[in-house]
Amino acid sequence: MPIHYVEQSLHKLQRLYHQKAYHEVIDEAKKLLKSPAIKQNRNQQFQCLLLLGESYSFQAKFAEMVQIVAQLQPIFPWIKNVEQSRRYYMLMMHCWSFFKQHAKAIYYFEKAISLQKSELSSYTNQVYYTLAALHMLNGQFEQSLKEVQIIQQRQNKQKRGYFLIEYVYFLEARLRLELGQILEARLLFNSLNKFVITQHSQVMKNDYFLLQLRLYLAENAHKKAMQLALEMITFEQTENDPLIREYVYPLVIEHYLQYEDYEKVVELQRQVIQSYQHNNLLQQMNDMEILQQKYELREQMNVDDLTGAYMRSFMIDVFQEMFAENEWYQLYMFDLDDFKLINDRYGHLVGDQALIQTVEAAKQYFEKQSAIITRFGGDEFIVIVKNDYAIETNAQAFWEHMAKQTINEGRIHLRYSIGAVLIANRQPLDVAIELADQLLYTVKETGKGYLQYKIID
Repeated sequence: MPIHYVEQSLHKLQRLYHQKAYHEVIDEAKKLLKSPAIKQNRNQQFQCLLLLGESYSFQAKFAEMVQIVAQLQPIFPWIKNVEQSRRYYMLMMHCWSFFKQHAKAIYYFEKAISLQKSELSSYTNQVYYTLAALHMLNGQFEQSLKEVQIIQQRQNKQKRGYFLIEYVYFLEARLRLELGQILEARLLFNSLNKFVITQHSQVMKNDYFLLQLRLYLAENAHKKAMQLALEMITFEQTENDPLIREYVYPLVIEHYLQYEDYEKVVELQRQVIQSYQHNNLLQQMNDMEILQQKYELREQMNVDDLTGAYMRSFMIDVFQEMFAENEWYQLYMFDLDDFKLINDRYGHLVGDQALIQTVEAAKQYFEKQSAIITRFGGDEFIVIVKNDYAIETNAQAFWEHMAKQTINEGRIHLRYSIGAVLIANRQPLDVAIELADQLLYTVKETGKGYLQYKIID
């Protein structure tokens, strides 16, 4: 399967995902993952697995989702794309929520949000909703209710029927029930737009009818609860939902016992026992968590304390893991023009600020690309990036972005010289660095403050 076909297939998967055609995403992603070509490119493999895992999540196929996370986890340390990292953390959040490990779910959600660099005051309603849902699942009902009320205050002009607002009222109904406010929960539930809530995903459909069933039980409407339970047992993926196991299966088993249908009772009990395979999956998740912490510790130990860029020695390890043999990549070597003058004139603290801003600016530019950003020495830096964009436009856009950087409240304008090469991974990394260094030297010798790039066949 040619590489360009893999790219086309990934675009198709993304289109299907945005159309919420999750069954089709699952089928197409499974086919794509069998191709030898995608296994040669970690970034493409990660994208495909991520779409597959997210689709399993929306379809409430939690066991399959955990298996996908197990495949994503060893690749993740070499993924430097911020958006993909954020989505990976969100998938981890869903996994831990499934296992009722809500403190860990909140931890991963906060890691995902931290990548958006948002302050609490500027959180979107979607963020507040997710926080409220996680706090509710963690038993922090009062905190969750406060977050629900924040969304309602911010959206008081929003018409009912918009999916997020319906979810917020749905969440409030669940919270009122947890707090023992049965009448308030019933009134909120009756005001919900059933279609908006249940059409989004199998998970939300299960949750909607589960809330209705729990309301019947709270209102002592046992007959209605049993009728609904018999209907819910036919829903897709109900056996993997711990709450449905807790509320629905006992009612259905009770029903069949009344009619002495013991064959049905045995079958349902067998399904419940099989569904407890999630205990093994939980152990697998815990093992992955330990490995994840080891990766994070390893990365922290190899990051420059001042700038947050990788150390020079660690760059080689990351490069070897991230790029397949013969894969094309771009390497940028750049430094601050007149850095010594900044130190001499303004002092070393301002010089440090310049170095920190340099790395922040590089991370900002390359946040949607898989990039290794390294402090090579002093004020000299290297960025190695996947060849996802033409080097002509990428290098020029990067230089223009860096040329806008200032520090000291805009009083000091930073200038950079850049040497860039496009080269295949059949050449040693040292060769690419030497070539970029030669280009950087040429820039320095002929006026500074611009870039040169070269394509090496």
